Amino acid sequence: MHRVNLEGKRLTPPDQPFVLNPAFKAHPVLSSELREEVWKRVVTEKRGVRRVSADFGLELERVAACARLGEIENTWKLQV
Repeated sequence: MHRVNLEGKRLTPPDQPFVLNPAFKAHPVLSSELREEVWKRVVTEKRGVRRVSADFGLELERVAACARLGEIENTWKLQV
């Protein structure tokens, strides 16, 4: 069932930002606390990406991206 506005126009679901591409589903944004926890478990606690992915129910690629971006962010903080 699709949501419609007062004029009867169909509203895009929040996980489908591209109306003409219904196959694309956007992932929910991760909170900064969750990204930091993922980074901590992968980088400082040396847990495997697969394990952390299973712990949080995230895709492997998202866990790996959180770890890489956390490293970049920490590098930038040290440079400032």
